[in-house]
Amino acid sequence: MSHARSDGYPVIMITGNKKKISRIMYEKYNGKIPEGYVMRHTCDVPSCINPNHLLIGTQQDNINDKVERGRQIRGEKSIQTNITDKQVLEMLKESNKPIKYLVEKYNIPYHTITNILKGRSFKHLLPKSFGKTDRRKKLTKKQKEEIRKSKKSGKALSNIYMVTEAMISLIRSGKA
Repeated sequence: MSHARSDGYPVIMITGNKKKISRIMYEKYNGKIPEGYVMRHTCDVPSCINPNHLLIGTQQDNINDKVERGRQIRGEKSIQTNITDKQVLEMLKESNKPIKYLVEKYNIPYHTITNILKGRSFKHLLPKSFGKTDRRKKLTKKQKEEIRKSKKSGKALSNIYMVTEAMISLIRSGKA
């Protein structure tokens, strides 16, 4: 007797053990699956057991498939986020403001904001060029003074002011 698990993959009981039918079908037509490999469905249908739709690969291959096919949960749909797409778009309009201001306004961690502003998070909302450090960015005298007085690392300051670490170093040394 077979049935599908709650995730949609059909299984069968063989000598008291549940086995995924897709793995059984793959092995029947293609041979043994090496240890540590997972089943990949070219059709993206978990219940499919058609051997022509089955491939083996690493877990990373499976993750890459999901991302390439647009099945990766992103942005506000992720259970790991506490910010909406709308808030991110609002934040991007205020990206010239200090990170500290954005942290307080949106009540989210510093690293989340810098990841968004560097183009590492919520990429689906950003233009391709967004998040690149602007080597030509002009900082105000006030910002340069804040950098000189700051005890933060060059890397942290480059994230805050969206300039290179080299620029931070030049500002601290008085050369910029």
